[in-house]
Amino acid sequence: MNMERELHPYHLLGVAFTQYFWETYYVIDGSTVALEWLDTTFEELKYQPSDISTHSLIVAVLIVALTSCVVLEDSEYVNTGKVPILNIGTSKE
Repeated sequence: MNMERELHPYHLLGVAFTQYFWETYYVIDGSTVALEWLDTTFEELKYQPSDISTHSLIVAVLIVALTSCVVLEDSEYVNTGKVPILNIGTSKE
């Protein structure tokens, strides 16, 4: 893996100074980087359809995900011009 390529987006102004991405703390060596980790993963959340806080969480996650896409698109690091390959997993070559 090319560490510089992986770290580059964290140094973009729109990424480095926004609340929507993990923070890069420091590069330990050529193959190790320290990032700020989230305290909870979505795997640990129990979905409860009748709980209004579950819906609020879903809305908050969608807002953050979509806003982070806008930040990356403004930096021209989102490729929106590609057409998805529809025959993935088929025998066509």
